[in-house]
Amino acid sequence: MQAISPVYETALYYVKQNNILARWKAADTENNIPGHWVQINKAGIVGITSSGSGNVISNIATSVDPTTGEMSLVITKASVATTDTLDDLQTRVTALETASTALQGNVSTLMGAANVQGSVLNSIAAATDALLNGETTYTTFKSIGDRLRALESLSDTVADLGVDLTALETTVGGHTTTLNTLTADDTTSGSIDYKIK
Repeated sequence: MQAISPVYETALYYVKQNNILARWKAADTENNIPGHWVQINKAGIVGITSSGSGNVISNIATSVDPTTGEMSLVITKASVATTDTLDDLQTRVTALETASTALQGNVSTLMGAANVQGSVLNSIAAATDALLNGETTYTTFKSIGDRLRALESLSDTVADLGVDLTALETTVGGHTTTLNTLTADDTTSGSIDYKIK
């Protein structure tokens, strides 16, 4: 342990080979006591176990083996939102907004009046004119079918976007709850201030 550098007062250090759990106590110049290691598992802490998975430590507690009476340190981990997670959500929301805008334009065109080129009514008007004039109508009827199929495809896309948006709303809601808990005051269990207290 003497070879560890740098050493942090807020960290716990565990040497598995010798079952040593220790922390560094800084020098007390006022009482002329040099910095030194303090072993903290003399009361029977014999190991460290990890509970849960995630990117932060949410709790540290002791656990007693009912058979042997030995204590172990249990470190619990939790997942919290990172800036990368929030950036990814923002990118996905922006993509959904762009897709939604494009859909609005396509739907407006397809659902436009008879004088709007590309609308279903425009195709029907062209087919009607062709029938009245005794012309071949295959092309104009095909155009109607194509535009109706385009509307159907757009409907499917809108449904898919709705599913994506629902998933995003759930994810954002979960992150919001987590962040609200973390930033609450020291009376709220799970907040940073509560842990510090």
